[in-house]
Amino acid sequence: MDQVQTAGEFSVETCELISSKGITLDISSLLLEINLFEDIYSSAVQGSIVCVDSNSVISKTQIIGQDYIRLKLKTPGFDDDSEKTIDYSENVLSVYKVGKRFDISENAEVFELSVISSEAITNQRKRVSKSVVGTTTEIFEKLMKETINTKKKIYVEDSSGIRKYVIPNQHPFSFFKQLLDDSVSQVDLSPLYLFFENTKGYHFRTLQSLYAEETKGEFNLGTPGELEDRGSKVKDVEKEYRTVLADEMKDSGDMLKNIVRGLLASKLREIDFFSKTITEKDFNYFDEFKKFNRINDEEKELDNPAYVDTPIDDEGNNIAEFPNSRIHLSVTSKDVETGGDAQHYNETTESYSYAPNNHKETFQYKVSKMIELANTLNRNMKLNGNTAMACGQTIQFIKPDILNKEGGMIDEHESGKYLITALRHIFNIVTNKHEVYVSCAKDSHPLKKENEASLIEPKSTNGSVIHLSR
Repeated sequence: MDQVQTAGEFSVETCELISSKGITLDISSLLLEINLFEDIYSSAVQGSIVCVDSNSVISKTQIIGQDYIRLKLKTPGFDDDSEKTIDYSENVLSVYKVGKRFDISENAEVFELSVISSEAITNQRKRVSKSVVGTTTEIFEKLMKETINTKKKIYVEDSSGIRKYVIPNQHPFSFFKQLLDDSVSQVDLSPLYLFFENTKGYHFRTLQSLYAEETKGEFNLGTPGELEDRGSKVKDVEKEYRTVLADEMKDSGDMLKNIVRGLLASKLREIDFFSKTITEKDFNYFDEFKKFNRINDEEKELDNPAYVDTPIDDEGNNIAEFPNSRIHLSVTSKDVETGGDAQHYNETTESYSYAPNNHKETFQYKVSKMIELANTLNRNMKLNGNTAMACGQTIQFIKPDILNKEGGMIDEHESGKYLITALRHIFNIVTNKHEVYVSCAKDSHPLKKENEASLIEPKSTNGSVIHLSR
């Protein structure tokens, strides 16, 4: 970032409007603000472009929500690597709505254009009715290229098992939800697949693959950086980029919700229509905790449960030993001899050779994980932005220990590696300032929870029933 003079500086390389009338217009000079939103639970990047207009651009160029935007944004000092820029100059954004409009003078108005990835529009226009065969990731890739017709980068983690589906007149993205439920990684058998888009492309991959990538930056709560320079103060830009401008710890650890939703314990009843059997499996949060890598990847000593496993009743049960608190129902159809999917016969091999769903081994863990990721350690931060940042990346966060801030001690409970789950880019054209609002989370605690006394619920020893009469 040698060319950056101030943290958050950016340049608008391209901003062109292609209107429904067929007119291409450079609107860089009209810009006031650009907002882009991305989320690991969302299949599209969305945003808004706010402009000031004194030439009746909306009416003259015929902007009606059937238009396109070419957009390219860049942090000075970065090269044109697609991993470091936000580039929609070739794969354009779709304008789907003309939003707020209000007059600021007799001859000028401010208007907002709502934009979204073009693939999201294509998805709503198309449905799929056909049978498909392959691994879930092969099927995903084929539908993205042939049906959605995306030309963007697609990041795919290969899944295992050849499957067959009959897609019943569904939008492609709706069908992808089923693929997510059925996908298991070739690498470590992880079922924790996500489908999302960020400004770098589309992703169909596990949480573990996100965790394994190199962290994209280190951020800390502190004062903005300044350097003494012969009586004057100049900014330490690198330190400015590392400084968290605002930080908020979100609510976490809602025990009641975690019981109801199945984070801690659950029971799965699987009905096999082929063999006419019902089997059950209990899920225990503590038993399954280190089944797959967590946020710290290979540094397993930094990954610890959010709760303590101390007994809470006279029978010696801990909080994860009540499977009936949440009951899931799953259906399957497995051939008794081959263990294959009995819903689809393979005429080539003359057997039930396609892989069945593996929900009995994966579903409860996946439900628990997604709840945990949303409710364990979550925080919102405001940072000086750069165009290389995106949701799905990991960062290091350092928070000083309030009791010993001057001694350089850090808060070990809240510091550590976080996954960016959602991100909002705000490009203020007037101030030439790029800021990002980041939601981030981790699925473990860096320190093991301690317990120094019994957690058995205190109760009266002489409860009684009073019979009333009248």
